[in-house]
Amino acid sequence: MQIIVFFGFIIDSVLHKVFLTDEKVEKMQNKVHELLSKEFVRQLASFTGLAINAFYACFEAKLHCRYMEKDKILGLGNSEDFDNVIQLSYLSIVKKR
Repeated sequence: MQIIVFFGFIIDSVLHKVFLTDEKVEKMQNKVHELLSKEFVRQLASFTGLAINAFYACFEAKLHCRYMEKDKILGLGNSEDFDNVIQLSYLSIVKKR
């Protein structure tokens, strides 16, 4: 088995697959819990950044980020203040789980 860890991804050259490291998965889970407790644009942007980075290992991540990105843009508004409180849409909440 030939495996290498590169930029937080586990690359398996035998299976020709890319996986997330346990640390990266745990970090994403912590960000979800943080987002559920404090619904600020900053927490949403932080989580979606991690999810976008996970695209290489989890192709479904794009589908889960679409509605959250929309909520982030709406939450920023014209002020572009990341400390704005946001209301997550139903689709964002459903896709987040």
